[in-house]
Amino acid sequence: MLRQLAILLILLAAGAVRADPLFSVLAGEFALQSGRHGDAAAHYLDAALDARDAALSERAVRIGLLAGDASLAHRALEHWSGFASAAEAEALRQLRASVAMERGDVEAAIDDLQALFAAGDAGIRLAMQALAADSHALPSGLVLRELLRRDALPEQSDVWVGLGLVARRHQQATLALDLAQRAVQRFPKEARMRLWLAEERLRAGDADAARADLDAALGDGDLLPELRLSAAALLDRLGEPGRAAEVLAVGPQDEELIGTRAALLARQDSLPALESLYDEVQRLEGQATPARRLLLGQLAELVERDSEALRWYRSVVEAPQRSRAQLRLAVLLDRGGEGESALTQLRELQLDTQADVEAVRDAYLLEAELLLRRQADAEALAAYGRGLEVLELDPRLLYGRALALERLDRVDEAITDLEQLVALDPNDPDHLNALGYTLVDRTDRHAEGLALIERALALRPDAAAIVDSHGWALYRLGRLDEAEAELRRAFELQPDPEIAAHLGEVLWMRDKRDEARAVWEQGRALDAENRVLLRTLQRLAE
Repeated sequence: MLRQLAILLILLAAGAVRADPLFSVLAGEFALQSGRHGDAAAHYLDAALDARDAALSERAVRIGLLAGDASLAHRALEHWSGFASAAEAEALRQLRASVAMERGDVEAAIDDLQALFAAGDAGIRLAMQALAADSHALPSGLVLRELLRRDALPEQSDVWVGLGLVARRHQQATLALDLAQRAVQRFPKEARMRLWLAEERLRAGDADAARADLDAALGDGDLLPELRLSAAALLDRLGEPGRAAEVLAVGPQDEELIGTRAALLARQDSLPALESLYDEVQRLEGQATPARRLLLGQLAELVERDSEALRWYRSVVEAPQRSRAQLRLAVLLDRGGEGESALTQLRELQLDTQADVEAVRDAYLLEAELLLRRQADAEALAAYGRGLEVLELDPRLLYGRALALERLDRVDEAITDLEQLVALDPNDPDHLNALGYTLVDRTDRHAEGLALIERALALRPDAAAIVDSHGWALYRLGRLDEAEAELRRAFELQPDPEIAAHLGEVLWMRDKRDEARAVWEQGRALDAENRVLLRTLQRLAE
């Protein structure tokens, strides 16, 4: 078929065959499949001009837009306008607005968008699609700002929220904030608008204003459950997990909502509040479902009632919660000195055909972790190996084994696993960083390691662990000024004993010995048993 089409195209070019719409469509499709959007647009325009067909004309316009050829798209649009039916009016307006934005004609785009806004839900949906198109980021922002200035947006709060999302999609943060501020004025009785404004203020870095808007939304009276979740998420981001939990405590409760409250209270480290929540769940009416018994076990753990947690976990015998309960049961058994029982529990879970894949994988990971704690290194590596036989190339098992191999000074094997991980996903910043750091720290392949870390840093520029690796790589390459700056930034992002070890070493080598000792003391206060910190102190300071 492709060979025949190619011959046809040669004949068309030579003028040996009449170029009717069918031939132009075939040529357009051939060009489109080959990625030659400009040629495809030209062929489709030829086909459209030779026929009075709405579908063909619409496709010519859309391919013209795809090719970035606004002039060609406009010609196809004008052709279609000459015979379009009333039923096609809204689709025509949408594309006319798109072409106008592509051509930079803000006034023409506004005229068509306003007509669509006035045409009801279907028209509004088409207008939003036109504004949200990826190629229209700049003109879409200009059009939206002008519509806002003219007070010409629809009297529907959902539309305003949707337009705010369009502005955010196009990275027009100031416009999104302006839309939210005006929405609060336009819809003063809707708490949702206040929450939206709080979100935009927080994104803009104004935490105090965001908190004020959030307080206003919460003060408006009872919020719908979904709005309470939004308010709680904002409070958590503002560093108030306890208050977020209080917001979620109002209204009907289910296991998922209570679980969210428990997570928030655990982050606040509020034992009395967690104990109160544990008692609340035990008093809930109705049957204690498997999900509720699992939740009760988790809450009992959080309030340090391990014997009660064991009882709750053992009572969960139904899937899918059973697998999660078994994992927690193994942790508690090991914590209580019943290490062999814990391992038996995990090995039973690994063979459970009813368990989900994630739980089976976690059972292998946890078994290896427990064995490493006992310094049963060979058995731990065997657990990783058994897991990888069942779940071939599982990233978490490979990553866990790589880290264990590195700690056991089996560096070449660790690098092999990490290289396999990077080959599986070349854009995973954690795996890039782990391989890069290992090459920098444990081999003489420093430049290669730095290149990998820099790739990870580009993907996640403010991750403390990656910034630390970058600073350490610079140090190993002898670039001490740059290394110190990066390691200071890493320690500011996340005070951590390993980062303290690295920063202290660089300071020591730069003859800033008192400051190095002070940094190491901060690291000791965080974790006096950290392996990297202890090794650094043994080499340099003690």
